[in-house]
Amino acid sequence: MGADQQPNLELLLRGEDGKKSTFTFFSGRTLQYYHFNAHLGNPDWAGKKILDFGGNVGGFLIGAPPTVRQEDYWCVDLHKPALERGQKTLPRAHFVFYNRYHNLYNPSGIVDLPVPDLGLTFDFILVFSVFTHTSVREMHEILRQLMAMLKSGGALSFTFEDPNYDPVKDPRYDLTVADQEVSWGPNLRHRLLRLKRDYPEIEVEQSFLRARNARWCATTSTIRSLL
Repeated sequence: MGADQQPNLELLLRGEDGKKSTFTFFSGRTLQYYHFNAHLGNPDWAGKKILDFGGNVGGFLIGAPPTVRQEDYWCVDLHKPALERGQKTLPRAHFVFYNRYHNLYNPSGIVDLPVPDLGLTFDFILVFSVFTHTSVREMHEILRQLMAMLKSGGALSFTFEDPNYDPVKDPRYDLTVADQEVSWGPNLRHRLLRLKRDYPEIEVEQSFLRARNARWCATTSTIRSLL
């Protein structure tokens, strides 16, 4: 992944005293279109209504070809600063604030708030790097709501992380463009090694073995047990 595809984390100052700050996250990823286009079998996007759930600043649309029109694109996200930036960049697209609680991205939001009714159904509903930040219960709940917003014959596609996926063992993975971290092993071990940089007390191999047969697991910087 090139440097221009790395997420961009910024801390913006608020208030006249210049001391009060708020967390803001503006994603720099713009390869989402190519990811979903490949997984969906190169569909015809022209004139199709697209819901980018958790789309941040609209990286899908920014990286998409001109056949995907701004007027056909809806971005729903619970991080208001990203939506505001996306609307300025893509003024004819539709950016909708979803005031659902998240401890980092929207700590003042409403717990388990339903997905907003946008008044239409969609040909494509895309969810990139959202369910890596939710519980399994939340994922099931949100997917049920999103399915109700899908047109007959439409497609819903989302990303997730398989904790046991090892790219080195996948013949489809292009190792020629991978960084050194790809040799770290399966996704879970990879994540634990990254956390260890800031939390050296983490016992990587022991934790990895404990969670190896789990149906799902989560890594966090504050709760060190694996679920």
